[in-house]
Amino acid sequence: MDVVIVGYGGAGELHATLLADRPAIRITGIADRAAARRNAASARYPSAAIGARLDELDVHPDIVVVCTPPAYHEEHMRTALVRHRAHVLCEKPAVLDANAGRQLAKIAADAGLVLYPVHNYLHSPAVEHLRTIATTVIGPVLHVAIAISRTKPAHGHLAWRTQPSAGGGILYDHGPHACYLACELAGQPVTSVACTTTTGENGADHAARLSMRLANDATATITLTWHGTTRTNTYELHGARGRARLHNGRLDLTTATTTYGSTTEDHSAGGHTHRTWTKAVHQAFLDQLGRAGSRSQAWNTAVHIADILTAAHTSAATGRPERLTERALGTAGSRTRPGQASDG
Repeated sequence: MDVVIVGYGGAGELHATLLADRPAIRITGIADRAAARRNAASARYPSAAIGARLDELDVHPDIVVVCTPPAYHEEHMRTALVRHRAHVLCEKPAVLDANAGRQLAKIAADAGLVLYPVHNYLHSPAVEHLRTIATTVIGPVLHVAIAISRTKPAHGHLAWRTQPSAGGGILYDHGPHACYLACELAGQPVTSVACTTTTGENGADHAARLSMRLANDATATITLTWHGTTRTNTYELHGARGRARLHNGRLDLTTATTTYGSTTEDHSAGGHTHRTWTKAVHQAFLDQLGRAGSRSQAWNTAVHIADILTAAHTSAATGRPERLTERALGTAGSRTRPGQASDG
């Protein structure tokens, strides 16, 4: 299969490297607006077509991987689906507008193509362990609390994270991961959101707190900041039969009869762990190609995340909670294993 990468920053470079290592996959094109990144791509993949834009490349890919800043995802996915008739793997947040996500899904389904988001945290062994605890030990889950702290925004080859016009801000950077994890661990979609934010450089939100209600009356809180004193990831589950807490690389479980602690992978470390999770995303995506034409639950989740984050931004602006529409909840559905085809 021939693969084109759109956006050759840190994420694009990682996807290209991991996909090129797979048998029967070739990197045949790379598009990036920055000349320095195009030069780096050309040096690494000398036989690939290189250009500033996806629509400039004279290629016929089977797959397009979209790794540009979030504000450009919709444009690049539409070009991949309509012009190149290619399957699409897209970095988070896959879409900023849920209605656009639904329209893209229809285009893909009508053409027998697959849209798939990079929700790589779902493939973390630590999250798999938490999911098992949620469903078999402490459930049903009544409350999920997720806190992500960073000392500053990550800066790659393009500093889009602090540029609102590019889809920057902490809600669009760390928010998608936290939202899909909350839904997955609670096993239900979000029905309402209240949000407060603190703005920083260029007017981008640098801190946010979301209070959410889910379809089964569970609740979730998400706290995000780029102004922390240390780099930490904390996930807490409170269930009818106990609670679990994953803080960086430490997992603790407490029930009426058990107290358990162990060390596991550290989500705050990044690096090699993301390589392993991204490999798993690639496999789930490639598996989905055998079910092309049916929208994956993973894409439904990506559309639901867009609804959640839109509601969060509206709530932060108005100071009032926002309810998600019935259409949004119908798209989201309840817990399904990542990559499993839905009936929607």
